[in-house]
Amino acid sequence: MGGSPCIDGTRLRVADIVLLKRFEGLNANEISTYYARPLTVEQVEAAVAFYESHRAEIDDYIEAEDALFEKFMGEETARGR
Repeated sequence: MGGSPCIDGTRLRVADIVLLKRFEGLNANEISTYYARPLTVEQVEAAVAFYESHRAEIDDYIEAEDALFEKFMGEETARGR
């Protein structure tokens, strides 16, 4: 997943869990059932704990991904799509 920390045994990134918590306001139980392949509440809590101890690194990753998305969308708009 591009070097982004993931939940063990899945392709779900810690950043994805953080974004669901931060922007959607979901709690660990809600996040655990959000995806087609459910997570355990413990997996969600572990992802949040990992984030808390690596906050700067993951926030930097999220910001870089957002910047890349914005750049891509600007290029698509410039092409008239």
